[in-house]
Amino acid sequence: MNILDKLDRDIKIKWCIHRNYLKIIFGILFIAIILGVVLYIRGCDWKISLTIMGGLISFIYFIQKQQLDEAKLFNELFVSFNDRYNKLNEKLNNIIKKENLNKELVNIEDASQTLYDYFNLCSEEFLFYQKGFIYPEVWESWIWGMKEYYEDERIQNIWREELGKGSYYGFSIDAQINALIPQTSKSEDLKP
Repeated sequence: MNILDKLDRDIKIKWCIHRNYLKIIFGILFIAIILGVVLYIRGCDWKISLTIMGGLISFIYFIQKQQLDEAKLFNELFVSFNDRYNKLNEKLNNIIKKENLNKELVNIEDASQTLYDYFNLCSEEFLFYQKGFIYPEVWESWIWGMKEYYEDERIQNIWREELGKGSYYGFSIDAQINALIPQTSKSEDLKP
């Protein structure tokens, strides 16, 4: 199992808990009520029951607070990343559009700062996805968007060269795209 498989599994577990936290809370409440009744019937001191109930309620509060904090962080990251992308979008589209329209090719060296800014944005998005702060659905959507630019051979060559330097938090565009594309339709030029 490579690190991406483990990473994906850990993220899936986190988001499974995230999506089902209300069920978890109600499960804990149910257990607390049953435990309280059992302890009461067995004649346990009410202080012990109250302490256990207080601990479980505190745990529920912690889960709810964590949910709210992560939702706020996700929103801040999402807005920030989209603002940065929006500032690059027109320049990025011009880089690939001119070739697609068979007009004068964009000088890739002139566009390199835009590309480096975009590569940095993508790797920062990956870092926060890797840490579990970006929803998997959002990450998948962003990868499909990255794929559009990556299909331009000039961009692909520069991106691969940059990623080879190891300065992008372990981000691998090839691995991410290959993870999204069904095995039967993977393009040979997208393989690492």
